[in-house]
Amino acid sequence: MVELLSNQILKYSTMRRSCQAYLYAASLLLSACAVHRPPSQPAYSITLKAASNYYADYLLHVTREADRIQLRYGRFDSLRTTRLAADPAIQALQAAERTGNLYTLPSAEKDTLFRRAMAAEERNIVYTWDRLPVTITPQHRLAQLLDSVYTSRVEQLERKAENRQRIILDGIHFSIVLQGKDTRVKKVYVHSPSPDSHPLLYRLIHDSLQLYRKERPNDVRLDIRHTWGY
Repeated sequence: MVELLSNQILKYSTMRRSCQAYLYAASLLLSACAVHRPPSQPAYSITLKAASNYYADYLLHVTREADRIQLRYGRFDSLRTTRLAADPAIQALQAAERTGNLYTLPSAEKDTLFRRAMAAEERNIVYTWDRLPVTITPQHRLAQLLDSVYTSRVEQLERKAENRQRIILDGIHFSIVLQGKDTRVKKVYVHSPSPDSHPLLYRLIHDSLQLYRKERPNDVRLDIRHTWGY
């Protein structure tokens, strides 16, 4: 009986050591995976504001994640005029204009008044929004386009030197904000981008809207007459 008990203890000890060895190996493997797994794609967003006058005719907000893109399309709906009129920034601008001091103020002070008034107007614009999530792979055409735009420098996107002789009498203005978790905000301003003048930005606007039209074929808001031909 003593011999049987000894054999059971020996068998248990062997199994315990095997189990410990397995758990140790597994922990090493998990640690290696944790250390060496590829970094995830950082999230960033690109917001495009298209305006034929002061107010935006439409907005495109694109959010890029590792495995998906989310498009949000907004169209100008209305302006909250009563709330806007009561805003201190608007009242300060109107007061300066009434007293005749607006255009005699120092440039920095005048610019501050205008910026605050414009921000107040933007806060009181109402847009109607639609959302379109897109599941992607790293090779997805739109994902690669977004990454190219996001990693480009402001001067590469605006192409002022290349377009110095370009003349546009009318058209539409785009203000574009690129923002990520690990980089500063980049702001880009272009006038009526075309395939020749601003190829990356034109493709971004055109391809995003075309993707929306494919998924929302009956949405009249996406007619090219309402998006200035894009």
